[in-house]
Amino acid sequence: MQIWRFAGGRFVDVTRRYPALIASDAARQWQAYLANRRQGFGLGAIAAWAADEYLLGMGAHARATLGAQAAAGELRSSDGFTPHGSTFVHHLERFLTAKGYGG
Repeated sequence: MQIWRFAGGRFVDVTRRYPALIASDAARQWQAYLANRRQGFGLGAIAAWAADEYLLGMGAHARATLGAQAAAGELRSSDGFTPHGSTFVHHLERFLTAKGYGG
């Protein structure tokens, strides 16, 4: 989730100013992950959940949860080509750090 404000002729990301909305989105994304993980369609939802957790300053919790899900074999890809498991976690953490979500 991202919230933008237009100011001074440009868009400014103000998402972090709305922690209640971020937490609500995180809860929605977690439920979507749980509902879809067995079929291999949950990776997008858990990625969005992790991004929300990072925005809320809960990066350590997100990393631990992702690691546990990978160890349990829950981070599966339905297409067989998308990185999954611990490889997915590694790529996601690198992406989130590179995009400024924190580490």
